[in-house]
Amino acid sequence: MPMRTSWTLFAVCLMCAPAFGADPAPASKQAFMALPTIYVSFELTQTGSKDFSAPKDSLTDGAYRIDKHLKFEMPMNMQMPGSCPTSLPMEDQMEEGRCMGWTAMPPDDPDLAAKISGGAIDPSTNPMFATGEYSVDDVTHSRYRDMRSQGFATETTTYKGKGRAYVMKTGMVLCDFKKMTCDVANVPFGPSDGDQLTTTSTSDVPGFVLKEMKGDPGLMLPQVPQEAASKLTGLPLLLTGPSTTTFSVPGKFQNFPGPDIVVKVTLSSKPAGKAGAPSK
Repeated sequence: MPMRTSWTLFAVCLMCAPAFGADPAPASKQAFMALPTIYVSFELTQTGSKDFSAPKDSLTDGAYRIDKHLKFEMPMNMQMPGSCPTSLPMEDQMEEGRCMGWTAMPPDDPDLAAKISGGAIDPSTNPMFATGEYSVDDVTHSRYRDMRSQGFATETTTYKGKGRAYVMKTGMVLCDFKKMTCDVANVPFGPSDGDQLTTTSTSDVPGFVLKEMKGDPGLMLPQVPQEAASKLTGLPLLLTGPSTTTFSVPGKFQNFPGPDIVVKVTLSSKPAGKAGAPSK
């Protein structure tokens, strides 16, 4: 009997204790507000297609199939005590201990100024940039002709790329620990650089020479409009783990209206690699 009792107590202790090696989640609002860094992760997705749809007497027409993804995490590593969401009434902002903000700041690097002013910047080694991931797999078809009595010539262009994307470290998170909501502001959605993307063009016009070139993926990634800023207010905040919010904004494709962009934003006290599965 003593052996059975000791094993029972051991099992209960295992159930009550945090997982071995895991960092405990903040136990209170005060503990969360004391964190030196919080993390904001973004996942942008734009997928869809458009068939040829111009009137029969048109001289041009277009179609496409697009599949774009961008994912990055922004560490907000400097506290801003007392910084409240700007939408909070002024009298509420004056409430002591209610709010805390964090902003993204460059590391304390004495050589940083020289790196910035020294000409070409390598974002893969520059601490001013966060490293994300992207993928693009797009196909466009363009029809054109000089006269309505002629048949169409069709040019097909593919855009393919996958790898790293670099985003400037900037932005801020302003949290109200009474309502348990946060506003996210000034985060750049467009990467500054990344692993090269390949563009290939072919045509059914006799004598057309296949064209292929490599370049920066930035312009081919989801272009988030300014209207998205209003969706980044009042995001829920959890003390026990990551909190994720998903919404859609109007998208564009090559400066024309395109499929909506799905934006997923996650707030967490830990980097994505340590935070576990986002909450629903």
